[in-house]
Amino acid sequence: MKKLSLIFALLCVAFCSSYFACKSPVQPTTSHNPLNLRAVLVSPVQVVLNWSNPANAANTYQLLRNGTAIARDTVPPADTLGMYKDSSTLVPGTMYTYILNHLVNGAPYDSDTLQVRTLDTTKDNYSWTINKIGQAGSALYSVWAASPQSVWACGFIDSSSHQQVYSLVHFQNGVPTFYGLAGVSIYNGVYGTSDSSIYIVADRVVAHYDGHQFTYHVFNGDSLPYIPPGLTSVWCTPNESDVFAVGDSGIVVHRKPDMTWEIQHAPTMLSLVAMKGFSTTEIYAVAKDPNCTGCSGNILEYNGTSWQIIATSTSSPTNDSEVPAGDFTGISGQSGDSLYTSGARIFKRNTAGWPLADAPCNTYSSSCSYYTEGVGGTWNSMWFVGDFGRVLHFNGAYWSTNYPFLNTGNNLILRNILVFPNDIYIVGGDDNSAWFIYGQ
Repeated sequence: MKKLSLIFALLCVAFCSSYFACKSPVQPTTSHNPLNLRAVLVSPVQVVLNWSNPANAANTYQLLRNGTAIARDTVPPADTLGMYKDSSTLVPGTMYTYILNHLVNGAPYDSDTLQVRTLDTTKDNYSWTINKIGQAGSALYSVWAASPQSVWACGFIDSSSHQQVYSLVHFQNGVPTFYGLAGVSIYNGVYGTSDSSIYIVADRVVAHYDGHQFTYHVFNGDSLPYIPPGLTSVWCTPNESDVFAVGDSGIVVHRKPDMTWEIQHAPTMLSLVAMKGFSTTEIYAVAKDPNCTGCSGNILEYNGTSWQIIATSTSSPTNDSEVPAGDFTGISGQSGDSLYTSGARIFKRNTAGWPLADAPCNTYSSSCSYYTEGVGGTWNSMWFVGDFGRVLHFNGAYWSTNYPFLNTGNNLILRNILVFPNDIYIVGGDDNSAWFIYGQ
């Protein structure tokens, strides 16, 4: 009798286990496929998230922000990453908690949590100090700094009081030291890694200052290959293993790690006028027609092997699917997928291409052509300068044009800008002198 009771009990257990397994499948509470939720872009008013999508399946996801569902979507099997751009009602300088649920039968199967703090907006209320340098015809074209207290600018400074022409000035704690350079009198671009390693370019010359003396690399066909005159911009890697300078007719000079120079030919005959480097395999440059403002332009990228055009101007674009119109004069940004270009119009790169930035008077039918010279900054502090002393600032949430240089001076043109978190330097010139402007 006891044996029969034991058999009956075992049968009951087996039946109940089978029944509930069929009728009430249990959802796992631990992650089977790591979602790797992460923020790939954070600004004061926007967060872009992506996550891993398991292959060979169409997966449905739910995204919550601070406990409230903000999105639900299905990612197709071909996509290895899911992505969502959250730009609705975000407040600058605020912490948000995102929860991503991978849904199976409408219920969470895997999940991941991420906390993201949006960036603060940057200030607009700077106090400005203007230094006017040199005589009529003087102008500064480029600015670079080892630190906010040590700033270098190059151009052309006619100092009749010293009966001397200078091409480089170093402001150390606001005190200027002037340098006259050989070869040519007007230098267009400056960049470096420290106060004892500065590169300055012009014409066919790449000059280097080591803190004590200048060395000149002249591309005139003698010891170095011949190039047409017109070098405009220079950039080097942080360890100075590679140095690049760009100029007229798509010419690029490159000093390789073995300290030898090579000539590269970008696929354009336009003048390369500015560049932005992130590594030896990711360098960007912009090109314009030097003889026709607003006529044509290119945006180019160097991948470590060759230069390629990634955007070419059209005569009359009508939407974001068409590449930008007009020439380009500046390029800057914090990463290659968040670049801004200045020129006839202002464009901001995103994953879809180069749409117009939402800046004032920046449409296909109206041009901000006066912000044609320099661009610089970071995610939450982009600055543009140009003709008539105009300055445009995007503080991460909105644009501001309320700056004191508009229509000051005599035909003032602001050429270049350098941005630190609490210090700004702008260079240019008017009909009477060069201008060096400091904001804090």
